[in-house]
Amino acid sequence: MEPSNVETTKSKKGNSVWVKGGLSPNPAGRPKGTLSVAPEVKESIIKAFNAAGGPERMIRIMKEGSKRADQIFISFVKNILIPLLPKRTEMDIEHRSVTFVFGDGSQETFKSTETEGVMDIEAEPEEK
Repeated sequence: MEPSNVETTKSKKGNSVWVKGGLSPNPAGRPKGTLSVAPEVKESIIKAFNAAGGPERMIRIMKEGSKRADQIFISFVKNILIPLLPKRTEMDIEHRSVTFVFGDGSQETFKSTETEGVMDIEAEPEEK
């Protein structure tokens, strides 16, 4: 196969306004983010769910065994339950805390205050 005489050029990716070492294309800096309304939305969803009969009604509908009951259950799991679950969990053993990071970027940390019956265990030395 003969080498091609056509030159290939690589296209640069990224913002063409940004030049390394040059002036910032946004001299005012990064705009401040808007406040998250996710906790209020989650609380409202839970209140609406409970006002509509809550878990008891959901279980009664699902026990019907109809196609509509299956659709309601799948819709609940996809649209309500999964978005409420954390997308990532981080554990800090040393500080005895767990952090749940949600899809909207919010996070919640739980720290253990229990000290009774807790003991630190040293790592066993590795065998050679």
